[in-house]
Amino acid sequence: MARRLLTETDKRLLWKAFWTLGIGGLTSVYKHKRRLGRGEFFPPFLYLSVINSCNLRCQGCWVDVASKQHRIELDAANRTIHEAKAMGNRFFGILGGEPFMHKDLLKIFAAHPDAYFQVFTNGHFITDEVAAELRRLGNVTPLISVEGTEIVSDTRRGRMNVLSQTMQGLQTALKHRLMVGV
Repeated sequence: MARRLLTETDKRLLWKAFWTLGIGGLTSVYKHKRRLGRGEFFPPFLYLSVINSCNLRCQGCWVDVASKQHRIELDAANRTIHEAKAMGNRFFGILGGEPFMHKDLLKIFAAHPDAYFQVFTNGHFITDEVAAELRRLGNVTPLISVEGTEIVSDTRRGRMNVLSQTMQGLQTALKHRLMVGV
């Protein structure tokens, strides 16, 4: 895994991740500890749920597919991230539902080149266009959820051909030399 990361990932993306996650992450933790010493609590990393909708129906998932779609508005997301950055945060986990169903997700990433985002995704919306934009931005790592064999994936995720679509998204991300987690 380390060899693939170092040899197949775009070097600019590795440097950006090292700088933002490594140096920025250490700074975030340092500021967090200083705040705690003053009796203030604000987490060093922030997880943001951007949408309550998903294209899958996974067993045990909190997403109610029958409910109306709600998503964080672009201004609210940017304001939240700006406020967290003012407290020293540089790392954000992006959750859903399926985050890539949010129409403004890439705009959120683009508005914060000094932050790093990990997106928890099923990979189905990672197209060539999306992967190319993620590579251009350089501040996003998709974390693609894989549930096992094809039968297990289809059963657990409530749809047919889930694993093949997930693997297609993963292959697309790798083809574009993104740093990817599974």
